Amino acid sequence: MFNCDLPAEDYNTPNASDTHPIGFKITIKVEITPSCPSLLPAGFSPLVAVYSLHLPTNDAIPVNQNPVLDGIWATQYWSKNLDGGAGNDDGSASGSEGDGGIASDDGGGATVVDGGEDVRDAGLGNNGPDGSVALDDEASVTVKRDKHVGLKLNMDISTAEHLAVPSTIDFDSVHNLTRHYEHLDIAWYAEAGDFTGRGKGENTGYLPTGMPPGQDNPPGAIDDANFAFNTTNTWDLPKTEDYQYTTARIIVVVRDGRGGVDWRSRLVTLEPTP
Repeated sequence: MFNCDLPAEDYNTPNASDTHPIGFKITIKVEITPSCPSLLPAGFSPLVAVYSLHLPTNDAIPVNQNPVLDGIWATQYWSKNLDGGAGNDDGSASGSEGDGGIASDDGGGATVVDGGEDVRDAGLGNNGPDGSVALDDEASVTVKRDKHVGLKLNMDISTAEHLAVPSTIDFDSVHNLTRHYEHLDIAWYAEAGDFTGRGKGENTGYLPTGMPPGQDNPPGAIDDANFAFNTTNTWDLPKTEDYQYTTARIIVVVRDGRGGVDWRSRLVTLEPTP
């Protein structure tokens, strides 16, 4: 994106003189060396980070809006406290292997959570899935160990911008220009466990459907399904013998196609056993 040989309009021309550069790319390199090199082990190399920054030169290009990630919902194998589950009369935590990842929210007395409504970080005016709860930074939500804990991001599909002048330009099979919403990359991190148990892994992403030149359609059913799939994940929590701490932090980072970023950090309590 922002290569100098790309046009700033939705057209495709073989004549380079008809194109208008939309920007250029610079590379930033940071080299980090500790202040006590004499104490470093033999063979130690400085830490090097390289980042490409795209600088637009056309004022008609809209400025980038950072993606918006308002929170993280737990949808399966969670409870509001250890005295009783959220919606399970037998006192167990919410969720089961066969409930499709959504915990029941009926019954359960005072520990019932109504899908995120009235929870502080349930932003964007959205409620979480039925039976879910918004995670917070006070570890008020307990998740079960040795289970696939369901997660859903509180993020709207509109956070992927559809630009009047594209920042990401691709060509289809017959070399016609297509337009895209910007690509969202989502990275999942956790102090305990992993995200590999059910196939989605530590990185997911929303890659919208390309559109013909000049066409500006809202997201369709395929986009909605793609976005919904990639904004959920399963967090596989370890047993106590593998992770003895009573809390674990989860961090989710979302990046857009023009370098914008947003992230959320949440803390959960882990049940004592197994």
